[in-house]
Amino acid sequence: MKQNCFCKSVCQFNHSLFFLSKLQTMLKFDLLIKKNDFPVRLAAATHLKLICEKHWRTKEQFTLHTSDKMNLKNSGLDIITRIANFPHLIRIYESMFSKMIEYDFPNEWPTLMEQILARMKAMTSFEETLGCLIFYKEIVLTLV
Repeated sequence: MKQNCFCKSVCQFNHSLFFLSKLQTMLKFDLLIKKNDFPVRLAAATHLKLICEKHWRTKEQFTLHTSDKMNLKNSGLDIITRIANFPHLIRIYESMFSKMIEYDFPNEWPTLMEQILARMKAMTSFEETLGCLIFYKEIVLTLV
């Protein structure tokens, strides 16, 4: 019985990781605007958030792969700037990135401040400003 539960958990985890890469592709705003509508984006963002919350850092033996974590960290500001006009998506991603920052900043994500500062120096739009401010807010709330 225990072995059956373990196998089921492994299958569910592998299934979630497969969808993680598919969801990241779906969440690219330029593709979504042409192919999918808002409910699909909302469902994809919610599923990605749940995967990250469950597997980002756990006491279980299953966590997200390091390359998946780095991919999410590196694309965080891009994701936020592409959804600046969608408040529901912003709330979902704020929650997800808040947990990521809480767990990984500054020890495992030392480049976050440099990423934000570089993005702020090159800002050309409201969306980029909003994305940077959201990340700053999450850092401040984490450090307080």
